[in-house]
Amino acid sequence: MLIIISLFSYFTINKSFSKLENENANINCKRVQEAINKEFEIVRSSSVDWADWDDTYLFIQNEYPGYIVSNLNDETLANLNIEFMSFTNTSGDIFYFINRAELAESEVKGIKEYLSNNYEKFETTNVTGLKVLENYFLIISSQPILRSNKEGPSAGFLTIGYKLNEEKIKELESLVWVKINMISYEQFKNPEAKEALKSNIEYLEKNKTEIQTYFLIKDIEENPAVVVETTLPREIYKEGINTLNIFLILIWSTGLLFILTIFIFNRILSKNITRPLSELVSITKEIGKGNLNKKIGINAKGEIKELISSIELMAQNLEKYQQKLLESEKEKGEALEREVNKKTKDISNTKIAILNMMEDISKANEELKELDKSKSEFLNVVSHELKTPLTAIIAHLDVLDDMKKNLTKEELNSLEAIRRNANNLKMLISNILEIARMDSGKFELTRVRVDLEKLIKNVVDELQILANQKGLKIITKIEKLQIIEVDDSRIKEILNNLITNAIKFTDQGSITIKAKQSGEFIEVDISDTGLGIPEEKIKNLFQKFYQVDASVSRRYGGTGLGLSITKQLVEAHGGTIKVKSIQGKGTTFTFTLPIKRKAEDISSKKIENRNYPDPFAKFDSQIKEIIKKKQLKGGKS
Repeated sequence: MLIIISLFSYFTINKSFSKLENENANINCKRVQEAINKEFEIVRSSSVDWADWDDTYLFIQNEYPGYIVSNLNDETLANLNIEFMSFTNTSGDIFYFINRAELAESEVKGIKEYLSNNYEKFETTNVTGLKVLENYFLIISSQPILRSNKEGPSAGFLTIGYKLNEEKIKELESLVWVKINMISYEQFKNPEAKEALKSNIEYLEKNKTEIQTYFLIKDIEENPAVVVETTLPREIYKEGINTLNIFLILIWSTGLLFILTIFIFNRILSKNITRPLSELVSITKEIGKGNLNKKIGINAKGEIKELISSIELMAQNLEKYQQKLLESEKEKGEALEREVNKKTKDISNTKIAILNMMEDISKANEELKELDKSKSEFLNVVSHELKTPLTAIIAHLDVLDDMKKNLTKEELNSLEAIRRNANNLKMLISNILEIARMDSGKFELTRVRVDLEKLIKNVVDELQILANQKGLKIITKIEKLQIIEVDDSRIKEILNNLITNAIKFTDQGSITIKAKQSGEFIEVDISDTGLGIPEEKIKNLFQKFYQVDASVSRRYGGTGLGLSITKQLVEAHGGTIKVKSIQGKGTTFTFTLPIKRKAEDISSKKIENRNYPDPFAKFDSQIKEIIKKKQLKGGKS
């Protein structure tokens, strides 16, 4: 029995910890993928800023001789965190190339040859990704050179990038806290893993001390390029083995102690009860034959002695003998009850040991949650640090507004481009702060009684001007709705996000908003007649920083966080959100809100009660203060 229990425990506990270890490895693998994709996005954003610029457009046409002195130097590359910048004209010739000292001459030559050989591909296409050249990896982004208003014709293309060396990999490791190794796909020697990676399947491998996960990065031409290996120590597995060993020691110790107790009890029983009883049986047979004067010469103690006395008196007083017999049976029953109670206590101790083991597993899960919380707090701190330089930028832009009459058209275009990018950055920081709060659990809903029909109409009225600018009609079809308890500011944010997206991605037609009661929920549909979404991309639509199409996102703007925030806000209210779309015909977002709050929502433990201020309230105050000082200074001069 002990062997069966031990084997069952081994396979059950070992399987649980192995599953937990695999899940942890996959989570860290996803974090590394997200970090690399973020590097791609940073390089792409920088290339767009430089390629869609009137100064660059004039420079590559040899109409801005001061461009190099004003803009192209090592400090510029260092600020952009890149190692080279190349300008290729419409003839396919490299018009100008600048690089930092980190690149060897042979590497520069290889980059130039690659760009020249792929001129036709880069001339009209936005390309960002990884490329393997000889024995080194490049992260590059190439964009057609257009004017600041993104209009052409293209004057060539601009390419920026950097070499993915050990220093860069160390920076990625410090961000995700995972050991990373990158290997060329051609040099990767594991055929089984190679076959899985080629089919876009992540591969996992273990040894006694470490667990490795592998995923594949394809190059710009969509060919297998680099295998990324992440390595983690098998701490969870070791903890599982230790827990299992302790549990097995406890099981075997308890079992052996129980066997030893039974053995000792049997010996005592045999010596003090079984053997004397055996002799007594033969004597009672004699008494049963009628020999009532038979003397019992057995040396015994306790109950046996009493039994002997009873048998000796049996012939004289049968009734007294029967009473003694009943008392003896009662005493035996009490002894048996004590033994049953003792075994029950042993089983309870085993149950306590199992509960302690489950508590250890729960603590391991809590540690994983703490790691994810640390990531969100890191994003929060970084986002706040970004606001300081952004404050000065927007403040000076507002000061420059008073000087518009002294600026040329090109300077006004540049000013507007700076303002647009600054506002986009402000929105991105705000969204990152919102996501960080949600991930760390530091936000709560302030529920009030809300007339949803009135709230929808108010939001539509506010956005009507935006729809009119594009010649779109907003249609509302709202049935009679019950009053519900929700956070009205959060519901307004959900509606704003979904309706603004519908207007943004619809060039002609209409936006239709429906609301009705469906069972215990209120169901809201927001439909448009816009671009639509490819079916294979719908599943990723609510992921952070995900954008359906890079070219469409550049045209209409956006951070890739709006839908992720919207989903979390809907689910925080106890609702759901889903999307249906037909490419080229339009998209419908449907979200639900419960009419009555569930009991677990009302009684659940709330996150600490804090009133979090607007993340940009202090930011806007600083802008006004800078403008006021500038105006006072202008009045004195």
